[in-house]
Amino acid sequence: HISTAMKMLSAFRKREVKQVTTFRGVLEIGKHCGVPVFTYALTRQQTFSNAIKMKKLSKIAVAMGEASTKAVTLERALSQVTDPDVTVKRAETIKGYKYGKHMVPFTHVEESVLKMKTARQMQTLCFASLKDIKRHYQMGGTEAVVADSRKDYAGAALSALVRACYTNEMAVIVRWIKRQNAEPGVYALIPQVDTERHCDYFIASRLPFVEDYRQYYFAPLFPSSANDDAIPKAFHPSNEQRAAMDALIDDLDLMTAGTDENGEPCELLQLDELFNPVLQHMYQCIHMRALNHNSDGALPKLEPEIAKYLNPDDDLLERAKHSLKRVREAFTLEKSAKARKVGAAGFWQDFDGGGGGGGGGGGG
Repeated sequence: HISTAMKMLSAFRKREVKQVTTFRGVLEIGKHCGVPVFTYALTRQQTFSNAIKMKKLSKIAVAMGEASTKAVTLERALSQVTDPDVTVKRAETIKGYKYGKHMVPFTHVEESVLKMKTARQMQTLCFASLKDIKRHYQMGGTEAVVADSRKDYAGAALSALVRACYTNEMAVIVRWIKRQNAEPGVYALIPQVDTERHCDYFIASRLPFVEDYRQYYFAPLFPSSANDDAIPKAFHPSNEQRAAMDALIDDLDLMTAGTDENGEPCELLQLDELFNPVLQHMYQCIHMRALNHNSDGALPKLEPEIAKYLNPDDDLLERAKHSLKRVREAFTLEKSAKARKVGAAGFWQDFDGGGGGGGGGGGG
């Protein structure tokens, strides 16, 4: 029965996290208006737990009755670059920032003066349309902003604000400082109306500053006007190619690729059923090593239930085989002619339009 119990313990299950507030304060809407709120983390990237460094003992020491490992402590020593034998105390160091080829030193006193002094706050800056908050503007994890459960009026006030924003398709833009002297951030509070649980709340998503945003420019797929010949017509997709891609997208649609208990179509990969393959394999290996101390070093393979996330679904590919064939026929690949190698002189002649003359063309 021990094996049955171990199988039950090794079954995949969601990680239970203690519900802890990340912020308790007032959502300020004006100078004399505010709603007491709590915030809780909704999504946050799960990382590996920190491993403890251990000293691996020899087989002789283990045979004498000692444990196979012993705890160790980590010590860091600083030394001069010019003379590695000279050690430097940490109290004798200061930070330096690169400015071109030079290093600009900053003492601890100067850093404390430059550090921005802030107070805990969630202050409304303005309201914005949800259409203007693009998906790629939202950074990092998300947090839920709910009413303070200790104050009765807070629930009614926040619910009124959430439903007003939800009806008008607006979001609240706030300046949020979570801790004393912490970095201020600009967040978008997106309204959520949960009719099943009778709960109205905001989802807080951080917005980028101009330094955080990466502005990349890409050539348009189609000319913006009839006179714009930026893209040759030969590169424009034909009606047959568009229809082939439309059919492929429809056949690979995950929203109807699965089957529920009643045999009805449903979503194939639902978010609340997807486990992180890297984390699960790590837990699986730790579980195996904990129960098999004398293993030969072989680690278990990734569970098939988890491995299927990393590969296309066979049934889905079978359903899309006709559209895949249609795409291959519509987008044919042809081997291009081998480009000739051009030297420096030939390159500049081609660039110059083949003139070849002028300047130092005759020099050896």
